[in-house]
Amino acid sequence: MIINKLINPQPKAIIFFIAFSVIFFLIPLHQNSFSLFFSSMYLPPIVIFLFSLIIIPIHAIGLNNLIYENNVIKKENIIIAFVFVLLNSFYQNSFNNLICSFLMLFVLNYLFETYQKEQPFYQIFNASIIIGVATYFNPKISLFLLLILYTSAIFNHFKWRVLTVSILGFITPFLLHLIICLTTGAKFYIPEIHFSTNTISLNELIPLKTHQIILTIALVITCLFSIYEFLSWLYKKSIKSRKSFFILIFYVIISLLIIILFDYKSWYLLITPSAIFIANYFTYSKHRKIANLIFVLLLISSCYYRFMIII
Repeated sequence: MIINKLINPQPKAIIFFIAFSVIFFLIPLHQNSFSLFFSSMYLPPIVIFLFSLIIIPIHAIGLNNLIYENNVIKKENIIIAFVFVLLNSFYQNSFNNLICSFLMLFVLNYLFETYQKEQPFYQIFNASIIIGVATYFNPKISLFLLLILYTSAIFNHFKWRVLTVSILGFITPFLLHLIICLTTGAKFYIPEIHFSTNTISLNELIPLKTHQIILTIALVITCLFSIYEFLSWLYKKSIKSRKSFFILIFYVIISLLIIILFDYKSWYLLITPSAIFIANYFTYSKHRKIANLIFVLLLISSCYYRFMIII
């Protein structure tokens, strides 16, 4: 069974994952123009291509290690990394959001490290700085400051000093930017959040093509089983794991708020928490045959979607 090979993986499983990630990423190029597929207003296509090709597998492995080392999912596995790559089926050149998602890995790591710390100011400050830096790539990321405060409440170390340190950390990149601008004479600016509800027209949603319908069905089935597994086993998890999942739920809520209220193109922010919840199902489900069947369904539908992308 495929899933069993990804739990307590051998070195050859890691090599296979890297090879699969590269091939999966390159699949759409068989019938799309390289320059068009990775087009950008600010950077050459080759830069977008190389950056995405390198960062996505690193992001996947980094997320995998982060979750295992912080005991969110205690079984050593590489399922999270595989799921993360498969959820990148829709990815073309979401450059800014890929950077933000990658930076948020470090934020999550710092937040998980605050568990059972009476004075987690170092971790809080660093997490806030990273969010401040990410704001330059996507201003809506500033809403993740709420995640820091929520984590402090969940881990029972919320104090007024945590709020102060969070604000100081967040404004530090802007202060450094201001100093550089004053020194060099460059123009200083602060990223703006436009508070306007975006809408998606029906013409963008229908008619869905066959490969889009198949992947959508596969994702819905996978998510439903994942939610059921999470709710069924939540009370059996350790206190740290349970609280960490509550933090991830709030991560999902903030991401959905950004997508719904500001920019539906920021969907990429949902991939990180989604990969964790789905991997939790594949790792712990007692119904191994069903779990393997769903994993194969997700794998095939994702590859088929990538193969059928035409822009």
